[in-house]
Amino acid sequence: MAAPNSSERRACWAARDELWRCLDENMDQDHHRAAAASPCENMEDHRAAAAASPCENMEDHRTAAASACEKFQKNFEASCSAQWVKYFAKRRDFLKYKEWMLTEGFTPAEGPKDSPSS
Repeated sequence: MAAPNSSERRACWAARDELWRCLDENMDQDHHRAAAASPCENMEDHRAAAAASPCENMEDHRTAAASACEKFQKNFEASCSAQWVKYFAKRRDFLKYKEWMLTEGFTPAEGPKDSPSS
């Protein structure tokens, strides 16, 4: 397989950007719909619930976003090699995780409890 030329790379990147924009918009809409359906008393309650189970319904969000962005996904897959599609999918997941870590922060697990010595 030959390496893609400049115009093919630009077409792939443009298709990727359109798909990611669609996924971002639909993930945000799904999140706001879920928040409207069961609003918390205040923002601290919402943050605490999200921190307790940040990925509880992530698969539902991804499925809804994927169906809304199906035409962009097909265009992306047609414009990019399979290796690039796989790479960009992993890259997006990493960037979203990194963004979440930067905004929500890292909460270390509690260490082992000291047990009394015999």
